[in-house]
Amino acid sequence: LNPLAIPVDKAHEAKDILRNYDLLRVTEISVGLSAFFNWSMTMVEEREKLLESQRRIVR
Repeated sequence: LNPLAIPVDKAHEAKDILRNYDLLRVTEISVGLSAFFNWSMTMVEEREKLLESQRRIVR
């Protein structure tokens, strides 16, 4: 999945949902869930970094 394909508003929405959890908490529930949580957080962070890079280029 290309982080640029993620709409910015959806990345922000995902971040708002995921901020209620942490890796330790989700790992206690399921190792599989922790892998998905970690991947999701990484994708959101990458999308935010790409957005910031795009903004710098436009300036």
